Amino acid sequence: MLKELRSIYIDGYKCFSKGNYVGLEDIKQLNVLIGRNNSGKSSLLDLLSFAVDVNEFFNNKFSFQQLIIGFELTGEVIKRVFKSNTAGGSILGNHYTFGEGFIGKLFHLELIIEQQSYSGRKSFTGRYTAFKNEEFPIRQKEHWDRLANTIASQLSSILVLRLGAERNIVPEAEDKKQVLLSNGDGATNIINNFINLSTLDSKLVEQKLLTSLNEIIYPDAVFTDIVVQQVEYGENLYKWEIFLEEEGEKGRIPLSKSGSGLKTIILVLIQFLLMPVIHKKDPSEIIFALEELENNLHPSLQRSLFSFIYNWAIENKTTVFLTTHSHIPINMFSGLENASIVHLRNIDNNIVPKVTLNYQDSTSILQDLDVKASDLLQSNGIIWVEGPTDRMYINKWIEIFSNGKLKEGVQYQVVYYGGRLLSHFSAETEQEQGDLINLLLTNRNSAILIDSDKRSRNTPINNTKKRIKQEFEGIGTLAWITKGKEIENYIPQSAIESLYDKRINTEFTSYMNIKDYLEKLKRGTGISYERNKVAFAKKIMPFLTKEDLERTLDLKQKVKELISIINKWNN
Repeated sequence: MLKELRSIYIDGYKCFSKGNYVGLEDIKQLNVLIGRNNSGKSSLLDLLSFAVDVNEFFNNKFSFQQLIIGFELTGEVIKRVFKSNTAGGSILGNHYTFGEGFIGKLFHLELIIEQQSYSGRKSFTGRYTAFKNEEFPIRQKEHWDRLANTIASQLSSILVLRLGAERNIVPEAEDKKQVLLSNGDGATNIINNFINLSTLDSKLVEQKLLTSLNEIIYPDAVFTDIVVQQVEYGENLYKWEIFLEEEGEKGRIPLSKSGSGLKTIILVLIQFLLMPVIHKKDPSEIIFALEELENNLHPSLQRSLFSFIYNWAIENKTTVFLTTHSHIPINMFSGLENASIVHLRNIDNNIVPKVTLNYQDSTSILQDLDVKASDLLQSNGIIWVEGPTDRMYINKWIEIFSNGKLKEGVQYQVVYYGGRLLSHFSAETEQEQGDLINLLLTNRNSAILIDSDKRSRNTPINNTKKRIKQEFEGIGTLAWITKGKEIENYIPQSAIESLYDKRINTEFTSYMNIKDYLEKLKRGTGISYERNKVAFAKKIMPFLTKEDLERTLDLKQKVKELISIINKWNN
């Protein structure tokens, strides 16, 4: 049910003006809501609860005009409404044949509450709305209303778990209720119950939660044990407290004496790993709404936590919403198929959410967050490359040879320098460089990838590239000058054959121009490559295998060197 939920719109709620439908338009597995204070991020999260919780909707039904759900139609839903043994009426011919044509379409329904007069029982009712339903003609309204009711009746199977921006984990008096509030109240008792109650699996805390915590927080700390003990709070008053055992001399530390960043990470892990068990729900039936996790977290820890959340959401087929003032998720999640970044802006005194798609959108986010270009200093390290396709290839190689452990935006960042501008740059640390721009002033952890532009084995490397290589190696980092002509010469011929599904007799050599090679392969192909190198890179990526890349020039050696350097940047 959850995976078919695509959008939620509201009319006239809090900071969203009446007569102007706003909401969550492109719901994916990870959804990042970014904007200034009071821009409506938390209000958008309210919509999630209204859409799946009858009581939340009922208690707030007078605070907005209308709530509309966008749902991707499935064969199962269609079969329940359009019967294969029925024909006629407003539908010409067989009803199921008619309904089958709408599988995969996005259907919008207005959500309302129905309350039984004799019992007071409340339930969701859905009805057809003209809002964005151009493909669903009004003449079949009776069928669309039944379809809306069928969908609405299933919404209550979805659970929303929320973690607020103001949160804490504190010692607590014993309580078996196993309820976690959005401010963190109940967290200590939940950990205590999992460790000590025979009805719950203690390994979820002692092994799974602890392992995940170390995965996120390493190398800042390594915890070897998590326990809950009673501590004295005045005369004859005892409360339960969480303790973490740390490697080294620190020993056992009470969580109340630890930083709020550590508590935030533990609260996230409680939500993900323990609350589904308590609610007896699969994570695929849960929406996790997490607010401002970056509070009191160093940028490197933010990257680790956000990366963990994204991977967990994908692996568990769940849906996560993050509200944030941090710029870090922009680089981490922009362009990912399973992630959506929504920017909330104030336009003419109306709050407008917009899904970010391009450079200008991202720039406007950075302006709203007051992010400066100098914030690249906070990256763990920078790999300098000539242009967009270089970034794509280098990320793919790092992914393959690190077995997916290293990711851009988490352990490193890729930045373009533009090949023709290389002569204006330097990595010299000791001498006055005059008009040259020192790349190390952007980030002290840097490596660089440079096309050799050699046309044959005996073609010399130009003086600028020699100078840059010498300067980077002088500070103990990597200046990788391609062994072939350019980065595309690392593409194995087998990958090109797989892309075009044909055997190629002419060898793709180290110093060959790839445009000319593709043009000889098939007329127009080289020209098409030249016009859109990014499109070609996207198409060839799936055919790049570790086995083939290991046999290609010096690629394996250089990528391993680069991975080693990235690991040093990340301790």
